[in-house]
Amino acid sequence: MIENRDDRLGMLVDRYPAKSSKFIFVQPSQTLASLAQDYKNAADRLAVTFQGNSIDDSLLKPFLFLYRHAFELQLKSMTVAWKFTSAKMYGRQIPSPSGVEKALRKSGHRLIDLFSKIDQSYKTVLPEGPALLKASLEVIDLLNRLDFEGTRFRYPQSDESIHETNDLAGWSMDFISLHEDFQVGFDDLTAYDDYYSNAIEMLDERDEV
Repeated sequence: MIENRDDRLGMLVDRYPAKSSKFIFVQPSQTLASLAQDYKNAADRLAVTFQGNSIDDSLLKPFLFLYRHAFELQLKSMTVAWKFTSAKMYGRQIPSPSGVEKALRKSGHRLIDLFSKIDQSYKTVLPEGPALLKASLEVIDLLNRLDFEGTRFRYPQSDESIHETNDLAGWSMDFISLHEDFQVGFDDLTAYDDYYSNAIEMLDERDEV
């Protein structure tokens, strides 16, 4: 029995302890950014199994859910980091854990809103900083329009307009290109965040000298 743990994942370890050299290391706590990367990695692992067979049709919505959640977690990680950075820069009180949790709940799930707010915050400090790649912004906007509140890919959906026309045959799409665009979009978002985080940190250090 694992003692002094706060994470419920420990129940899995109790029930399924590692018995060989092949195991999963269970992290009791993670940052938003590291969990975002985990969801992205899981989506990428899922995508590489795609062979174009009929069984692969079942990959799409789990893939979309994983990538959408990865983007949301990454954007919320950026939002939390900015709250701490801006508090330090402007001499405000450092947010408490409960304050951060409350702010995250209030921030909602709409990806384009999350990005717009953090982008505006970054640009107030570094107005000449680089913009997110147009293709990457298009991926965020696409996922946002596909699923405003982060629940559409978790449950089956019915489109009334489709049923009205009796067009139930479905459509064909290029899954490989979709995956490539999502990979580029996520990687560019993290690079964008790294640039502004590092640049603002250097600016803050310079002001302290």
